[in-house]
Amino acid sequence: FSAHVENNDSRNNRGINCRHVASRKTKMSSFVRVTVRERIALMPKCLERVKHHVLEHFNARVLKYSENLRGVVVAYKDVKIMQSATRIVDEDPHIRFDVEATVVVFRPVLGSVLQGRLSKVSMDVAACLVHNCFNASIGRPNDADESWPGKNIGEMISFTVVDINQAHGVMSIKGTLEDSA
Repeated sequence: FSAHVENNDSRNNRGINCRHVASRKTKMSSFVRVTVRERIALMPKCLERVKHHVLEHFNARVLKYSENLRGVVVAYKDVKIMQSATRIVDEDPHIRFDVEATVVVFRPVLGSVLQGRLSKVSMDVAACLVHNCFNASIGRPNDADESWPGKNIGEMISFTVVDINQAHGVMSIKGTLEDSA
C-alpha cells in the first residue's frame, strides 16, 4: 500500500478510512490531506454498481476515528478504482478491488493549540466544540479563581492539547486552558 501527503484543504470533499499512510501538516493546522491506497472486498451483488459501493465503503468511515490514519476522517475525494478486472479466489465470495482516494483527517497532536466554542462549564471542567464537530474538555487548574475559565458560554477559547483518546470510533480531546494574558 502506498501513501502521499499534500497540504491541508477540505473543500469539495466527502468523508473515509484507509491503511498505511505518511503525513505532513502545517504548524497551525490539525488537518492533513492524505492520498491512500486500500484493498476493499465487495460481495458479488455489488458488481453492477461497483463505484457506488466503493463510495458507500468510504462514506461509512466519515467522522469516525481511524487507528491507521491516527485521526478522524472528515472528507474524501478523487476515489479511483485501480483495476478494471479482478478475480474470485478459491471459495471466498468477496471480490477485491484496489482503490485510491484523497482523504482529509483531523489529527491533533499533543502540545498543539486548538480553539473551541465553550459549550458547558462546571466546577472542574469546561467543555468546548472544536471546528463545530469535535468535543474537548479542559480541566480546571488547581490555582484557578472563581472567574475560571474567564469566558462565557458560546465564546471561543484556546487550549493546549494534553491527551487524545478514542473509543468506539469517537475521539476525545483533553486540554489545558491557554493564558489569555
